Amino acid sequence: MTAPAKKIRIRDPEFNRQRLIESAAELMAEKGLDGLSYKEVVARSQISRSGAYLHFAGKNELVDAVGEFIRDKLIDVVVNAEEGGNLYDRVLFTTKLVLEYPDAARIMLSDSLNGYGLGLADPLYNAIIKRIRRAKKEGTMDADLDAEVTTLIHIGSIFSTMLLAARHPTKSKDKIAHQFTKQWCAILTEGVM
Repeated sequence: MTAPAKKIRIRDPEFNRQRLIESAAELMAEKGLDGLSYKEVVARSQISRSGAYLHFAGKNELVDAVGEFIRDKLIDVVVNAEEGGNLYDRVLFTTKLVLEYPDAARIMLSDSLNGYGLGLADPLYNAIIKRIRRAKKEGTMDADLDAEVTTLIHIGSIFSTMLLAARHPTKSKDKIAHQFTKQWCAILTEGVM
């Protein structure tokens, strides 16, 4: 009689890291930053605690990674704007992302106000300003507009989204997202006045 074959354990560090980040993002969306526990993230991700510590020393590192996760998704929308999707769909996606993960967006903005991130070396800042400079060069944006100021206004729309949601706590995220998207697209395409 032969012994049953042992299960082969496949190790995929990048998958495990991503699973931890996604689990933390989900829990932050459900419980907020204060309700986030490293132990619960590990349990949800179905990764061993020792395996989790190979990727993140603790909750603070994990929270930083969630901020980067959100930033990367925002960058994807900016960088891939030419590859399809109309303006409304792109703005709606980013607005829903911010509304789904408000604590991650809050951390990202707080870090930028405290001198960490969203500076000249920040990938989101660079992706937006590059897109704006290209639009000016192609003539699809007013050449007199300042690229840096316009970039910061775009980044400020993240904060505006969060303010709108805070002012209407009983309104669904979906309704807020569509309301904000409609107005922001009107401003982007028609201007304010």
